[in-house]
Amino acid sequence: MLAARARRTLTLTTGRLRRLRQRRLRSDNQAVELQLGRLNERLAAKERELGNRMVKERTLTDAQAGDKKKLKEERDEAQRSLTQMQQKSSQFQHELRKKDRAYAKLQEHLNGCAPVPPKSLTNLNTSRGSPTTLRDSPLTLCDSPLTPWVRRAGCWRSSGGRSAQRWTRWR
Repeated sequence: MLAARARRTLTLTTGRLRRLRQRRLRSDNQAVELQLGRLNERLAAKERELGNRMVKERTLTDAQAGDKKKLKEERDEAQRSLTQMQQKSSQFQHELRKKDRAYAKLQEHLNGCAPVPPKSLTNLNTSRGSPTTLRDSPLTLCDSPLTPWVRRAGCWRSSGGRSAQRWTRWR
């Protein structure tokens, strides 16, 4: 009898142990399934975030490429402008040197021909536009290109108005 009773208790304990193990396994299985569900949700969220960031990166890369293109165009435009300004500057310097040489030649010619500079024409009577002879003028006769009005003595008059510097032959 003892043996039968021991067998029964042993059978009861083993059945309970099996049921306990089954409960634990079910509980562990449910916990693992819940954890797997959470991890799947996190994975889906991370994939969405990755997709959003890839789209954002693509737009930023496109914007950066556009900005690089604009910068290159502006740099090229600035280089062209600089080149044009340098060319104009060298052209102006060349023209200035050319005019300085012409001025120096004319000064030499004037210093050799006329003792009084051409500013003495302002001393002529130009207020009323009346004729004035060059014989009354302190200028001397010479073949200077600056003083074509001195080539022939005769009557001259101002064209009147604001431009008293223009002189025409009196007719």
